[in-house]
Amino acid sequence: MKTVKITQMNGELIHEHSSEAATMKTAVVEAYSLGKSFTKANLAGHNLSGINLSGANLSGAYLSKTQLVGTNLSGANLSNAVLIQANLREANLENANTSNANMLGVNRS
Repeated sequence: MKTVKITQMNGELIHEHSSEAATMKTAVVEAYSLGKSFTKANLAGHNLSGINLSGANLSGAYLSKTQLVGTNLSGANLSNAVLIQANLREANLENANTSNANMLGVNRS
């Protein structure tokens, strides 16, 4: 059994996911389905491509170098998030709040 933990930047636990094939992606999908907030979550460098995070609260989340290709972020709160060099190619950002988000070097094409 493998366990993956989603934590805030200060180490506070947001969600813990255990399964034989647990990944950060499966942990995020499960946490989202349970209505968890990803405020200040440390999700940097993970592959979260193609999942549905519409309306998710990712305010202040650390998403640098995260793969978000084709991810549905419509209506998500990304205010104050750090997305340096994140890959947002084909991601749906319709009505997403990106105010004060650091998007230096983001790939959108």
